[in-house]
Amino acid sequence: MIATVTTQAWTKELIQEHAQVAVAVELYTLPFYLTALTSIKDTKDPIYKAILSVCIEEMLHLEMAANLCLALDTKPRFTIPEYGTILKYLKPDDPLTKHYKLISAKLGPLNEKTLQTMLDIETPTELETAPDDKPQKPTTPNYPYNTLGEMYDALLYGIEMVGANRFKWDTSKQQEVFKKPPHFEESSTSVSQKISNLREAEDAIALINAQGEGSTTNIKSTPPYKEADFTVPTKYQILNDSDDPQSLGQYSHFGRFLWVYNQIHNNNNGVYPETYPIHRPNERAAIKQAAYNNILMVDFANLIDNMNVAWNTGKGDIFRNMTILIDDAANCWKNGAIPMWSL
Repeated sequence: MIATVTTQAWTKELIQEHAQVAVAVELYTLPFYLTALTSIKDTKDPIYKAILSVCIEEMLHLEMAANLCLALDTKPRFTIPEYGTILKYLKPDDPLTKHYKLISAKLGPLNEKTLQTMLDIETPTELETAPDDKPQKPTTPNYPYNTLGEMYDALLYGIEMVGANRFKWDTSKQQEVFKKPPHFEESSTSVSQKISNLREAEDAIALINAQGEGSTTNIKSTPPYKEADFTVPTKYQILNDSDDPQSLGQYSHFGRFLWVYNQIHNNNNGVYPETYPIHRPNERAAIKQAAYNNILMVDFANLIDNMNVAWNTGKGDIFRNMTILIDDAANCWKNGAIPMWSL
């Protein structure tokens, strides 16, 4: 386990490392969530739509984390996630926070185990950290962090400690993909997707935290919680997106996964949506399964390549084959195989 640091000073390089980890974390969640999503047979099921809306927003968070890297004078590095490896600066093996689930996430269908992992990944900081656990604005790094929100907040503190004027805040190669339909000319968020100063960095991180873990500041009830306890301010919602409708976007990712959990356990007697079964194939079927998984792996590798090119050159369609990945993963499930995103 990574030792807690309380004496090391914030440096520009340490801030850049935190930004790189933010990119890795956002990319880490996508294959895991998409695997659970595409295992559901009925794509019109509200549970399917709830998880899809989270995936859409994770793409936005990935874009903004990568833009933040460029703003902080470091090129984002996109690599295929390796489940079972430690994510730097996070506390993965704490038995209290159970964030070992984050690094030991096992790809599979939507079921109790995968949903609990999804809830764990998105758990709000306030539910896992005592109010006096960490200084409000630490003058030194204090990692490993219990939650993703805590890590993002520390990144902001670091920028303030080092000084915003130490960074160029260059937007020339940053991306702005999320646009309002049908003409796709205006930004789909009230927050600038490109980050050119400290205030926009604060807004970007506030959006990521609000949509992801959410905030418990408005909780008036006690456990068991409801999705309405984890609302997202209108400013931080995606606007006019059919895959991320406002009825879902008003809740954080934790709130949406909580809604899925309550829907299953309170309204459906603990029965999960029907998912595709996993088949132990004969030789002919095994070849077919391998072929579909190979298509998925190639398309995902191409997406990673496209993103590396886009943030290095400022050009390219970074999410060109994101929709393709959903179809690829679904085809794997339809043929009895768990989607494999890499060798």
